[in-house]
Amino acid sequence: MSPKKKKKVLVVGDLNVDIIGTGLQAFPVLGRETTTKEMRLSLGSSSAILSCGLAKLGVPVTLISKIGKDDFGKYCLQALKANKVKSDNILQDSKLNTGLKVSLNFRNDKAEVTYPGASPHLRYKDIPQKVVRSQDHLHVSSFFMQTDLISFFPKLFQDARRTGMTTSLDPNSDNRNQWNAGIWNCLEFVDILMLNEMEAINITRAKSVNRALELFAQKVPMVVIKLGVKGAVAKSRGQVVQLPAFKVKTIDSTGAGDSFDAGFLFSFLNEFDLRKSLNVANACGALSTRDMGGTTMQGTLKDIQKLIRSRR
Repeated sequence: MSPKKKKKVLVVGDLNVDIIGTGLQAFPVLGRETTTKEMRLSLGSSSAILSCGLAKLGVPVTLISKIGKDDFGKYCLQALKANKVKSDNILQDSKLNTGLKVSLNFRNDKAEVTYPGASPHLRYKDIPQKVVRSQDHLHVSSFFMQTDLISFFPKLFQDARRTGMTTSLDPNSDNRNQWNAGIWNCLEFVDILMLNEMEAINITRAKSVNRALELFAQKVPMVVIKLGVKGAVAKSRGQVVQLPAFKVKTIDSTGAGDSFDAGFLFSFLNEFDLRKSLNVANACGALSTRDMGGTTMQGTLKDIQKLIRSRR
């Protein structure tokens, strides 16, 4: 699994902190106080967690986003630096606040409340073309959240393609439950589409994962649908591969899908075949759930190899 020449990745998307609580016995009720077993402040957002996962695997990664000039923003920048993610092009706006997500984890599910903060105010003109041209791959996270950028995403993907970059997209959830906003106009310029089962079905209006996979595959060369504890399925150039998830002792699943994405992108950039790529991605997703927070226990190459060997 030795990586080839290191290709540089540009990530454009959201950035926030997470406040994560675990061990809740019951859902909070209005007018009552409830307690958690543990609560922790952590670096959050799909873009940051994916970026840190890539950096952990030795991939040079630059993140572009927007935050406030506040303590949470400072925390984000410090955490990115500690994880070796380049943050020179993250904008800080004194008139905006950094985003925040509160995640309450139960035994088999979670409830989340998100304050997007400054992230939706990132604009096309905030993305330096010089930075775009210096990268090898463009990844976009949280498509639906980027309200000031959403209509420009097709142009951004085209910019990347013109410079010879490969591209990927994980749209994440649409909190407005509209599931369109021009995403189909982007797909012809996307090399890899990664999304979870719920997102795939909502965007395509399909009645099954397999049908959603087929619909996306008509537009995108490589489609990956994450199935949570059931693993993942992918299709590329007519080949379909489905692999089960790895079993680990799960503490917190925050950002597991983003760590999965990091593993798949690492594999793609190193020209692994589809089965190996899916295996590495599943391993990255599983390893990240071993502690609270999306970045705390992300796997190294050594961790991934060990987990994969354990199933043989």
